[in-house]
Amino acid sequence: MATIELLEENQESNTRTMGSQRRVDDEEDEPSPPLPPDGGWGWVIVFGSFICNMLVDGFCFCYSVFFVEFLKEFGESVSKTAFVGSLVPGMYLMSGPFVSALANKVGCRAVTIVGAVIACLSFILSTFSPSLDVLIITYGIMGGIGFGLIYLPSIVIVNFWFEGKRAFATGIAVCGSGIGTFVFGAFAPRLIAAFGWKGATWILAGLILNCIVCGAVFRPLESLSKAPKRKESEDIEIGPLKPRKGSIMYKIIEDKKRQRTISSGSMDNVVITKDNKVVDAKKAKLFPDNKLMDIEEEKLKPKTTVRLENNNAIHEHNDKSETQKETTIINSTPNLLNIHNKALDRVRALKGATKVSFSAEDLRKRVLKKPIQTPEEEEYERKKKEVSRPMYRQDIFYTGSMRSIPEFQSQPDIRSYIKSTTSVNVQKEEGRLGPILNVLKDMFDFSILKCLTFDVICFMSVAAMLGFFTPFVYLYMQAIQFVDPNEAAFLLSIIGISNTAGRVVAGWLSDRTWADCLVINNFALVVAGAVCIAIPHCTQYWMFVLVCVIYGLCIACFISLRTIILTDLLGLAMLTKSFGILLLFQGIASVVGTPLAGVLYDEENQSYAISFYSSGILISVAGVVGFTVRTLNKWEKKHRPHLFESGQTQYVPVSSTEDLPLPPLGSEQNGHAQAP
Repeated sequence: MATIELLEENQESNTRTMGSQRRVDDEEDEPSPPLPPDGGWGWVIVFGSFICNMLVDGFCFCYSVFFVEFLKEFGESVSKTAFVGSLVPGMYLMSGPFVSALANKVGCRAVTIVGAVIACLSFILSTFSPSLDVLIITYGIMGGIGFGLIYLPSIVIVNFWFEGKRAFATGIAVCGSGIGTFVFGAFAPRLIAAFGWKGATWILAGLILNCIVCGAVFRPLESLSKAPKRKESEDIEIGPLKPRKGSIMYKIIEDKKRQRTISSGSMDNVVITKDNKVVDAKKAKLFPDNKLMDIEEEKLKPKTTVRLENNNAIHEHNDKSETQKETTIINSTPNLLNIHNKALDRVRALKGATKVSFSAEDLRKRVLKKPIQTPEEEEYERKKKEVSRPMYRQDIFYTGSMRSIPEFQSQPDIRSYIKSTTSVNVQKEEGRLGPILNVLKDMFDFSILKCLTFDVICFMSVAAMLGFFTPFVYLYMQAIQFVDPNEAAFLLSIIGISNTAGRVVAGWLSDRTWADCLVINNFALVVAGAVCIAIPHCTQYWMFVLVCVIYGLCIACFISLRTIILTDLLGLAMLTKSFGILLLFQGIASVVGTPLAGVLYDEENQSYAISFYSSGILISVAGVVGFTVRTLNKWEKKHRPHLFESGQTQYVPVSSTEDLPLPPLGSEQNGHAQAP
């Protein structure tokens, strides 16, 4: 029998020894960014994203039927009551940059699940609101934040899993928005009629919990790169224990071969020194008092020792005639088969004692459950995690066809393109908040406002969003003056189904080489503003249906082409920061827009005409101004080209991985994902 004791001194030599035994090419140590599979499990993710969009936007756009109930319940003004509904889309747009940063840290799956729980609880709490002020907090702010945690990750994860087929996959996912408006617009009035607005809210809140299931299928995409391989000479057999690799046990075995001082392979009364030599235990003091930590004593049990036999295997021996107090290391016991810096840093025990006995059971339970990694392996895993973060992809928000991007066309294959558009954090010392802070710094880089092109785009977006939600909130109130309430509620469903068709048309047009997405967007905004102005003049049901169809088609182009226009005018390298600022401005405009229209309604003494007129004018003005952007952009690129250069200083492009033979662009690639 032999009690193995460990000496904790001068640990750097062990790390250097292990590092010198590993000969790996530099290229092999650098993981590659994950390759989107363009299919496979990605289609399950597309379906989950579709459901998330359907539930989130369906709930938001059917607010007009709840709007009437809130007016009756709380007796507040139209503008204040409209403020509740405007907060929901406004908050989920404004929270976009923060949600992106959070998804970059913990993944889209966790963020979506948490968002579903928050949204559900928020709307349930809103049914207990004693006043409209409380409803603003529970329904508007909390519900909007919950939806924000669902909405953006459901788009990002689709873009991360698809490259060549991204436009098609994203188009399917965002069509859930129109389908949700169609479904919720048709059934929400019936739910309210049957269960009241509180019962209907409970039912819809329960439906939102389905986003938990959808979020669960959002697998993170991981790098295909393999970790550096160890030399075969480092492998040792460990008998009943799982084989581990380490330099110290290898040296012990070599010492035994060189030194025949220990008969029958026994190692009684010996210790392993810092130089990996075998010496008398009486001559060495283990665990200096000043380096010991607190311990936790377990119950008395038969003494168990560990001994090393001739076959280099570890065996355990129980002596039931003796008992002793065994101690449990608070963190974990050192792996006797793989002792280096990390192992010895985790060994701090026995205050006032000089040795400790470990049972084989403890070795199995405490050590092997958390393998100890070498510094090289830890650095590799860190880099692998970094390149697998979605927000380090410059094109992560791009929803159009990849064939239209110059960066895509200039690369020989998909791997090269992904490497050229992936920027990873190289500052190891940034800590756990690094992935969050880096994204926030990029998405809140207000220096982009120096670009006149982006300033005009922001003006267009703000003007359009100020009037965007007015028909969704006030159309029902306007229509019930002339048509049946059930028919009036179905007008929202008509907007929803035409919005779905509009997204398909916009996606098809954006993929045509002859089509200018900016011109399509501007034309759609002008027409949408015109039909909004025409709403107060509708007196028959077919008129309302006509304006709803046209409005749904036009706003679909405005929403679908945002990132495509930003990439076209500013470049792919500036997409993340420009989209983050744009979401912030659009969110603010969404919050302010419908309450302002409500103020105009109040002032005009029960007339909605001014509300629709003002909203329609704002939307049309956005389209008219948009026709000047192309000319301005050409002038600015000529006279101020430095503004269109990427200002990223936090990351460096990935370019050090080994090139492998790949099929040409557009062909499908196989990716690897974590198991759910």
